[in-house]
Amino acid sequence: MVDPSTALPTALATRFRVARRLRSAGVADTFLVHDVRDARASVLHLLPVFPNPLATARFVREMGIGIQALSEPHPNILAVLEAGEADGVPWYATPLVEKEWLADRLARESRLPLDGALRIVRDVAHGLAYAHQR
Repeated sequence: MVDPSTALPTALATRFRVARRLRSAGVADTFLVHDVRDARASVLHLLPVFPNPLATARFVREMGIGIQALSEPHPNILAVLEAGEADGVPWYATPLVEKEWLADRLARESRLPLDGALRIVRDVAHGLAYAHQR
């Protein structure tokens, strides 16, 4: 088990119990965590500290707007359960989804069949269209 006192900001270490570190997803460090409030497994995404405190406040505000706007789930959008800032570190939590990462599939197959690639692009486009409508 990852030591939460070193993996998470102090303000989050009492809320989430770290099971293990997952891969970095874009710019975020991700952790498989147990949310002690509702006893569910989640993925906690910790972003780099923004150089400007106003940028952190804007991130938290925009994540809140997104959470409200996307309150009805869509199969092509990963729900954000909650977002905030802890000890200056912006974070958000998502449900745990046990699926293969596209990067892993591309590393294994190196080239996707055309119908598979088109399905991925179509799913992403449907998710983006849904989000932008809201």
